[in-house]
Amino acid sequence: MNNYEQGIKNIFWTGNSKKKYLFIFVAHPDDFEIGCLGTVLKLQESSVNFSIKLLTFCASNEIRKKEQEASIESLNRLGINIELIMFNYIDTILLESISDIKKDIQKYENKIKALGGDICVITHHCNDRHQDHACINNAVIQVLRNHRVITFRILKYEEEKFVASFYVSLNEHISKNKVAHILKNFPSQHGKNWFRKEVFLSQLRVQGVHANCEFAEVFSIEKMCI
Repeated sequence: MNNYEQGIKNIFWTGNSKKKYLFIFVAHPDDFEIGCLGTVLKLQESSVNFSIKLLTFCASNEIRKKEQEASIESLNRLGINIELIMFNYIDTILLESISDIKKDIQKYENKIKALGGDICVITHHCNDRHQDHACINNAVIQVLRNHRVITFRILKYEEEKFVASFYVSLNEHISKNKVAHILKNFPSQHGKNWFRKEVFLSQLRVQGVHANCEFAEVFSIEKMCI
C-alpha cells in the first residue's frame, strides 16, 4: 500500500482490522452515486479491502427502486461488494416518518455492532437544504453516536453552507466512469435540467480546482474520534 492509499484509508478507517465497512445512509436512489461513487471507485482500485452496506430510504417508487437495484448490480459486477437495503418511505415527506426511520437505523446499528471490524458511516451533510436529505442526516446523527460520520454534498437548486474537511482526488477516467454510470442507471431523472453530464463533470472539476487537482469529490467530517 502506497502513502496515498494509506492516507485515504486512515481517513475512513483508523483501526487495523482486516474487515472494513462503509455504511452509507441516503434518502433517494442515486444519492450515493452522485455523492461519493468516485471515491468508492478509487478505493476499489487501491489495495484496501472493504464492503459497503447501502441503506436507501425513499424507494416506494417502483421505477426508482429498480434503477437503484440495477445500479448496485452493475457495481457488484465490477467487484465492489455492496449490500443494498431499501425502505419504502415516500419521497419529499420523509420528515413525517423520522421516528420510524430512527427505529430502522437503530436495528441496523445492532447489526453494525455484530459485524465488528472498522466502520465508517457516510451520509448527507448537516446543512443540506433538501428536506429528505436533512431528515436522514438528523436520524443518523441522533442514532449512530459511536461511529465516525463523514458527509457529502449533492448539487441542488438552493445555496447551502457546506464546510469541506477533505477532498478525494479523482482522475479523468474515474470521473467519467462515475458520470456515465449515473446517466445510464437513472434514466427517470433525465428530464431534470441539472441531471446532465456537463453538470456532474463540472462539479467534480471545480472541486478539483479547490483541491489543486484535476477532479475531486468533497466531504465534511461530522464526527471523528481518534
